[in-house]
Amino acid sequence: MNGEIRLDILKASLVGILQEATGVEPFIFEDQAGPRPESGNYGTLKFITPLVMEGQDSETVEANGDNVTIKTEGQRELTLSIQIFRENAFQKMGLLQTKIQSRRFRESARFTAKARGQSFAFIDALSIQDLSALLNSNYEERAQMDVRIRVVSSMSETVETIGEVVLDGTIKDVADQVKGAGKLTISDS
Repeated sequence: MNGEIRLDILKASLVGILQEATGVEPFIFEDQAGPRPESGNYGTLKFITPLVMEGQDSETVEANGDNVTIKTEGQRELTLSIQIFRENAFQKMGLLQTKIQSRRFRESARFTAKARGQSFAFIDALSIQDLSALLNSNYEERAQMDVRIRVVSSMSETVETIGEVVLDGTIKDVADQVKGAGKLTISDS
């Protein structure tokens, strides 16, 4: 069983969580093609850092019968850039920033993501930036904020063990002199 990081599940979880938290719909990942929504708020999301390893991965070994299961698990961190466009973008982003700092919101988001099959946690929300600009002779409000997220990467593999080794023969030293003869059995039982 491998607990690989599934960015498709992570993206779907983030979209749902952020839409519910801000009331902004839709949130669109920047790698999607398509026109901008004609009216109302919308948001964009983009991962701006690769998966960065946090600390050392842990490894556990569990014996079960003739097999050994080795599980390796570690945390990876990435940064998500969030932008909200149009009416009250700063208010909505400010509300999101406050919610991300709330323990209740973070626990709820973690539970929601885990139910979808991907464990992640919001770590913190950074400063809100003003990226407002003139668009087609109209002023468009736009707020941007980076959020750090941690995900768990894990994998396990089962290795078959040798139950018994039997050595039968003579024992010689380096000078090829016989030092003994017999049978040696090594067993896990």
